[in-house]
Amino acid sequence: KNLLLLLSCLVCSFTLHAQFNLTGYATSGGGVINLVPIAPDANCGQMRAGAAWSTTSINFNQSFTLDFEAEFINTGSIGNGADGIVVVFGSGINTAPGGSLGNGGGDMGYYSSNPDFNQSIGIEFDIFDNLGGKGDVAPNGALNHTMVAEDANPGLVLADPVSIDPTTSNIENVGYRSYRIEWDCDARELRVYYEPSINPTPRIVVPSFNPAASFATPSNVRWGFTGGRATQCSDHNIRNINLEVGSVCGVSDECMYPEISIKHLGGCNYEFTAYANANPGIALGVYLWDFGDGVTDNTSGAVATHNYTAPGFYVVTLKIVGYDIERGQCCEKTVNVKLYVDC
Repeated sequence: KNLLLLLSCLVCSFTLHAQFNLTGYATSGGGVINLVPIAPDANCGQMRAGAAWSTTSINFNQSFTLDFEAEFINTGSIGNGADGIVVVFGSGINTAPGGSLGNGGGDMGYYSSNPDFNQSIGIEFDIFDNLGGKGDVAPNGALNHTMVAEDANPGLVLADPVSIDPTTSNIENVGYRSYRIEWDCDARELRVYYEPSINPTPRIVVPSFNPAASFATPSNVRWGFTGGRATQCSDHNIRNINLEVGSVCGVSDECMYPEISIKHLGGCNYEFTAYANANPGIALGVYLWDFGDGVTDNTSGAVATHNYTAPGFYVVTLKIVGYDIERGQCCEKTVNVKLYVDC
């Protein structure tokens, strides 16, 4: 049991691009998922919806950051395109090919009476001014807005709409822009960013978000993207989808006080020994070494050796991951030492 708990404490990072099943009118190719392509409706006269569902679930008992790029193309004569995309997290979503999908048009493939979305939240990026019909027009009148709704019901609003871009009301035909959804497990905050490298302040913060109230099983939440348009000539594309999964809730860094001793073995070869100095009741797990020259090691354990290829100063980093049996929580601690390699 303790081994399984230790494994759950490990921080992991992985990319989930292309691991999606498509539904409705969604297509993919060349590293891009097109949720609602214009073709074959050259006259753009039909309502369309599409979805891309990840084949891997998300655990809301862990922090995570979901980054992706999206572009909204409007080729019609109407001043604002339609309708947008929604990032959906839910318990009952059918992620198989041809799975869950809501209505087209302003429902953006999410809003509907589909029971698959009964235990879900949707973070929408809407590029159409709904004129108050759905109650999701940003207070400043921005055509392009973001909001967070629950259970595919625009009346159940977890975060009121705001403009997607803080500097302009329109994000159509500007090429790909970056978006970020961040779940801070310990702070219980769900955050939504637009161009986070430029705008470090989130556009939306949902405080005190309780996954247990929104999902049947917070540790196994399905997720993906939906999109929809009505009769406007719009094209919604997403790419470079990257999910960074972090530590489980309640990770402590006060469970150990690691140290590193270094022994020169000759030449450019060095031996590193870790001393965890852990508190009683701590089950030690993995030793993650970073030797400062681009080489890492997570298999050697408390004693690792490394042969450098050139002399110079290096910062050696060690992270130890463990589990506090008495408190029932993960613990981890990182320590750095500076080394001059003389060879």
